[in-house]
Amino acid sequence: MQIHQKRFLPQGSEQSRLRQESNRMRLLLLLAALYGGVTGSIVLQKMYGRITSPDFPNTYPNHKERIWNITVPKGYSIRIYFTHFNLELSYLCEYDYVKLSSGGKTLATLCGKDSTDTEEAPGNKTYLSTDNTLTVVFRSDYSNEKPFTGFEAFYAAEGKSPAPLVLGETQLWWGWCFPGLSQTLTPGVR
Repeated sequence: MQIHQKRFLPQGSEQSRLRQESNRMRLLLLLAALYGGVTGSIVLQKMYGRITSPDFPNTYPNHKERIWNITVPKGYSIRIYFTHFNLELSYLCEYDYVKLSSGGKTLATLCGKDSTDTEEAPGNKTYLSTDNTLTVVFRSDYSNEKPFTGFEAFYAAEGKSPAPLVLGETQLWWGWCFPGLSQTLTPGVR
């Protein structure tokens, strides 16, 4: 019968320190693998911009979360619209979704490609924040039955009462900051 004895290393020895360091590295790698899908929030403070799901326009990955915290100066709201939206459809958008929140309230939880009686997809809608902040959360669950391409959205600060900018005979109405969406007004024409 053979008896194995376990050797204990003195607390301060170099081998003991290396073993502890190795165990810490393994733990960090394990935690990174487990929580690799979760991303910290992205802070945006520009008056307009573009956000997309991870890997857009390609299929978005499983088990991802991305948060955008958009802030514009006080006195402005934030309007957001989607130019592309193709997420996994699930009852009440419980699997993959985009959630829009402002002022502590959820403005919309979006999923799928088209709206149903229990799920909302943005279609041609625009969404307006209740104050000068907008939080956009993208979340994908652990699996998708089909390849979904995610979303592309544009946002812009919108003043409470935008004023026209007069350039010669033409007024440009700057209520929206989206390229191509500002209305050009000529005096006497509406």
